[in-house]
Amino acid sequence: MLKLSRMGSLVLMAIAGFGVARASAAMPAGMPVAAVTPALAPPSTRPVAAAVNASKPAAVAAGFDKEVAALEAAFKKAAPAPGGVLFYGSSSIRLWKTVKDDFPGLNVINHGFGGSTCPDAIKYFDRLVVPVRPSTIVFYEGDNDLGKGRTAEQLFADYQTFAKLVHTKLPNTKVLFLSVKPSPKRAELIATQRKVNAMLESWIKGAKDPHLTFVNVFNSMVDAKGNARAELFGPDKLHMTREGYKLWIGKVGSLITGTPATIADSAKPTPAM
Repeated sequence: MLKLSRMGSLVLMAIAGFGVARASAAMPAGMPVAAVTPALAPPSTRPVAAAVNASKPAAVAAGFDKEVAALEAAFKKAAPAPGGVLFYGSSSIRLWKTVKDDFPGLNVINHGFGGSTCPDAIKYFDRLVVPVRPSTIVFYEGDNDLGKGRTAEQLFADYQTFAKLVHTKLPNTKVLFLSVKPSPKRAELIATQRKVNAMLESWIKGAKDPHLTFVNVFNSMVDAKGNARAELFGPDKLHMTREGYKLWIGKVGSLITGTPATIADSAKPTPAM
C-alpha cells in the first residue's frame, strides 16, 4: 500500500504539472505565469514607494512638484494683479531674494526653482507662468542644462520651444532671455556657454520680434582674460553674490522700466543654494 501511495502521488504530480502546462499554453500572449500559479518567493519587505522609486531615474523620482506646489500656493495667497513682471528659471532666480525691492513700484513675482533646467521650466509652464499672466518674463535657464551634459543645440531648441509657448498662450507677453552666465565652478563649459549665447542672440536679432529680447549678462561677468570674475560669486563658485545681482539689475532694469535701475547695496548676502 505504501508503494502504491507513492506511485499515486507521482501520478498526481504529473497530472498537476500537465494541467499547469496546458493552462500556460492557453494563456493570452503577454499574460504573466504568476496569474495562474502562486508565487513561490516570499513577499518583499521593502516599502512600496521605495520599490517604485528604484525603478525610476533619480531626476524623475525627485522632481520639483513639492517646490512648484509651494510657489503656486504662495501665488494664490498673494493674488497679485495680472500684468506684472515674472522672474522665472533656476536657482539664480530663486536665490534673488531682493528682486522685489530691486525693482520698486513694479508688480514682481519670483517663480524660480533651484536646480531646474529648461525642460523643467517648459514642463511647469502651465502652472507657474500662465496663471500669472505677466506683461514680461525675465527668463534664466541653461546653467544646469549644460552642467548636466546637454549640448548647445539642445538648449537652443528648448529656448525656441519656450518662446513658442509664450507666443501661443500669452501672445502679448514679452520675454527677456538672459544669457547663460559664466562661473568659476563650470569653467570647463565656458566655450559651450559662449556658443549657445551666440546662437540665442543671433536667432532673436534675426527674428526681429518685439516680444523677444536677448540680455547679455555674460560679457560683463568675465575678466580681460575671458574667465569668470571670482568676486561676483559666493563660496560655492556657482551662485552669485550681491555684486553679481547688481550687474544683472543694471542689465534688466531699463528693459522692464524704461529707465535705468537704481541699484542699492544689500546688507544681506545672497545665501548659497
